[in-house]
Amino acid sequence: MDVRPAVRHRVPPEYPDPARRTGTQGRVVLRLLVDEQGRARHVSVLEATPGGIFEQCAVDAVTRWTFTPGTREGRAVPTWVHLPVRFDLDRR
Repeated sequence: MDVRPAVRHRVPPEYPDPARRTGTQGRVVLRLLVDEQGRARHVSVLEATPGGIFEQCAVDAVTRWTFTPGTREGRAVPTWVHLPVRFDLDRR
């Protein structure tokens, strides 16, 4: 791998209403494959804190993100990445 993938366009995740009402914040770490066209594929949840609240919102958002694909020897290649997504009410 010469160049790792990078986020090109980020869509903010929806903040679940129950979490917003209770002031709950969290973090989800996703594993995904950035394909040669810069799309997120095979997205799965590695960890979530707290569990059961933010996972689907994180997956839904990241599948709409675009990336600059990783390259090897000047050619775009599919690349597995781990990506944290934060849910922070102070940032909204």
